Amino acid sequence: MSAAQSWAVSWSAVAVLGVCAVFIHRMRTHGDRLPGWFHPQLSRLMIIGMFTGGCAVALTALGAWVLDAERWVTGLAGGPGSPAARDVAIVAGVFLLLTVIIGLIWVPAPEIAWFALALPFVAALSGGHLHGVLTVLPVIEWCQQIAHWIGG
Repeated sequence: MSAAQSWAVSWSAVAVLGVCAVFIHRMRTHGDRLPGWFHPQLSRLMIIGMFTGGCAVALTALGAWVLDAERWVTGLAGGPGSPAARDVAIVAGVFLLLTVIIGLIWVPAPEIAWFALALPFVAALSGGHLHGVLTVLPVIEWCQQIAHWIGG
């Protein structure tokens, strides 16, 4: 992926995240006007949208800046390469994953979408299989599906 494509994907993902954030805010302020059956479905859509946007940002140029900032913060506590920092990131990633899964299935709430946004960045910080399974694999699959849908 070229630098221009990476930045285009980054800003497209930021646009998706912005739309989701506006919907989350509107659901908090005007959610009582929605039909009762619609609120959980819209919450699930916001959770998926925030996770998808977070994955796209985490794997592009903008995500590199965010991950550099994360590594700098963990460097203050012993370094990103230290086993303790990696273990904390893995435990946090697993808890975030469980929170998002529970939010998608049983307790759909708009607040869970913010945890879904954080999940790809924590998974990327932990590295290894957690990053590959939660961040890289879904993005590759989504890109293939979109390319097939477009006709490529």
